[in-house]
Amino acid sequence: MNHTLPTLPLVQLPRGAKAQIIEIKGNTHLSLRLLEMGFIPGTHLQLISRLLWGGSLAISLRGSMVALRQTDAQNILVSPLEKS
Repeated sequence: MNHTLPTLPLVQLPRGAKAQIIEIKGNTHLSLRLLEMGFIPGTHLQLISRLLWGGSLAISLRGSMVALRQTDAQNILVSPLEKS
């Protein structure tokens, strides 16, 4: 899919950075699970923390804190938001 905004996998977003979800990739089961968790294209999020050595990410999303495996975060394309 062509995007006009620069995108990167959520797993590559720096800690503390805010971004907008652009696309959910992966198989149908994973995509549906992520959508049910609130990872919907157009939604803004913030990466709060990251555990070392392939651990989980803590993400602030739609008023909730969500833990997500890095392997799943690889399938979420985001566009970083400029700092305000």
